[in-house]
Amino acid sequence: MMQAFAALKVLWFRQRYRQAALLDESWLTSPAPAPMASCIVQDVERQCFHLAGSQSVTVTFHPQARSLFRCFAALSKGGPARMVVQVAGEDGVVGARASVEIREQGRWQNLDLDLGTFRGRKVRVTMSVELAQDGELLLGDLSLYRSVSWRVMRERFWRKVRVGGWLELRRLFTYRFHAGQVGSPRGRVGARTTAVPPLRWGVVVYGDSSSASVQTSLQSLESQTAVTWRAVLAGDAAGAPSDPRIRVLPPEARGGLRAALEACEADYVAFLRAPDRIAPDGLRRFEEAIASANTPDFAYGDEVDETGPEGSSVRIFKPDWAPEHFRSCMYTGRLTVVRRTAALAAGPLDPNHGDAQLYDLLLRMTERGACGAHVPEVVVVRRAESATAGDLAKRALQDHLDREGKGSQAEAGLSPGVFRVRHRLRGTPRVSIVLPTASKVAQALRGPLDLVTNCVRSIHNLSTYGNYELLVGHNGTISPPAAALLDRPPHRLMQYQASGPFNLAHKMNVIAAHATGEYLLLLNDDTEVIAPGWMEAMLEFAQQEDVGLVGARLLYGDRRIQHSGTVFGMATICGLVYNGHPANCEGYRSSTRMIRNYSSVTGACVMIRKSLFDRLGGLDEQFPFLFDVSICLEVLKLGKRVVYTPYAELFHHESATITSHGAGFLREVLQFRRRWNSWMIRPDPLYVPDRSWHGSACRPGGWDG
Repeated sequence: MMQAFAALKVLWFRQRYRQAALLDESWLTSPAPAPMASCIVQDVERQCFHLAGSQSVTVTFHPQARSLFRCFAALSKGGPARMVVQVAGEDGVVGARASVEIREQGRWQNLDLDLGTFRGRKVRVTMSVELAQDGELLLGDLSLYRSVSWRVMRERFWRKVRVGGWLELRRLFTYRFHAGQVGSPRGRVGARTTAVPPLRWGVVVYGDSSSASVQTSLQSLESQTAVTWRAVLAGDAAGAPSDPRIRVLPPEARGGLRAALEACEADYVAFLRAPDRIAPDGLRRFEEAIASANTPDFAYGDEVDETGPEGSSVRIFKPDWAPEHFRSCMYTGRLTVVRRTAALAAGPLDPNHGDAQLYDLLLRMTERGACGAHVPEVVVVRRAESATAGDLAKRALQDHLDREGKGSQAEAGLSPGVFRVRHRLRGTPRVSIVLPTASKVAQALRGPLDLVTNCVRSIHNLSTYGNYELLVGHNGTISPPAAALLDRPPHRLMQYQASGPFNLAHKMNVIAAHATGEYLLLLNDDTEVIAPGWMEAMLEFAQQEDVGLVGARLLYGDRRIQHSGTVFGMATICGLVYNGHPANCEGYRSSTRMIRNYSSVTGACVMIRKSLFDRLGGLDEQFPFLFDVSICLEVLKLGKRVVYTPYAELFHHESATITSHGAGFLREVLQFRRRWNSWMIRPDPLYVPDRSWHGSACRPGGWDG
């Protein structure tokens, strides 16, 4: 009886989620088939693109058991439409294909494909949609059904439920397609299809000038059959083929990228370091991304490194354009294409930067407002980095900072090949620390811990920045030690009178209204400062005009990672990156140990300008638990960035014991999805798409650390 009741709760929860996800699609007359139980998974790779007159979505994953892929579609306007679904392996051979004609509006239709023959292999499922004029079609929740035996499955919010038969793993959102429109490479829908003249491509081959290396790079150009290209050799011409499309620079001009760039008569120029190889049709993929992104100044894509462990090949995934991340390391990689006119306008390059000349060029372009476009596909196969590339890149970065004239310094980072940009503080503006407390005593590893006293004491003892005020809002009681620490100006104690159910966002807004500082530091009372310099590390980025929020690195009391960035698409709304991993875990390509951009950071320790906080109307009190995620999205809507810095490091004690927020949190999740559905429907652009998801923590697929 109890199992049946629990199963009914699971189905009710799923239906509530589906209602929130469909939003204005609630008019559909027949719902999609409902399984016995469901849970949420992340599609590891997804993109929308224009293909042969149709609009398509591609999903890539690894079936680990007997699987059935189900795709739903429904006409909401016009018609008819045709949906084609096909499954192919990594070799491109199509293993299954099915299609359906959709004529009736307002009714879900589905296609099923058996993936049994692909077990343990990587597959690409492509769903193509062909629409009549003025048609509109919803490509429903992409679903993967797995055959499971009777066993116990734990739902995220409900007790254990015994399920059997087909277990559905699904996403909870809907793609919308319109006739005459296509999606961008990151899964967004809405870019219009127009006739774009083909681009003229130039390829600069530089680096290793040995005959074998140059030949390897030039041979990869032969596979670029869909575009028109011309190549320029920037190094020694020994062994160069007698091809009219290949131009050799005179000896006096060799070795510098500027001369090669000037020699290219092209719209876009690709810099290919010998002996790297452009992937088949790599330039065509760049051309599609450039058309979708409205002619960006430069573009980059994912890579395959052939120098992996024991000679293996490792794919290197990239996020979308992220300026702070780019200053921490040249994550754009070895093959970058630039718009020739924008690159020439960036000014002369310093040949002394050697292997870092491309980094120097891109940094110069960003000084003129250039932004990059990301191609989420492999575009180049590369070899090992130069032994001197790190030192040369640091020199190029410092020259870039010197040209900005703000007194910033480039330093070695926490990992090899990673840099730390230290911005000079502009004056000593006051920081108002907004600290709500319930005056709890928690059980920590070292025994009972008076949270607010411990937090305030650590701020006083370890902060090296002097101009701050502590605003502590309590519920009527405060421990004597904490009161004694705060009994001096400019620090203040204030009593908070709740007028309804607990709402942390409202409590923090009330406290922040009394702040006199130019910057607000929203801080939980269960945090504890670990090392000096933490406040300066956050303030130096909060002072940057294009930065809206700055988050910190948080550790549990046992020194496991609690927060090193937040990613959308994990758990119900978003999840904590590398949550629960050891403090020395560097993450994917040192992501936990570098300054970088994220779509969101936790509100347990976050800094924001007071003027921006007031402009946004403070924290959104509709979301007592998710207010930090909501304000991050508000900041992104304004075109500002969210920054994570590992140089502000604190303990976060209490959250290690929190497992559930109760039924009120479920209602808040549904309301949040209704409010931010347009943001939640797409992959997180600032986190690489190929990941294995484990609860609320994520790590690179196949990583065992």
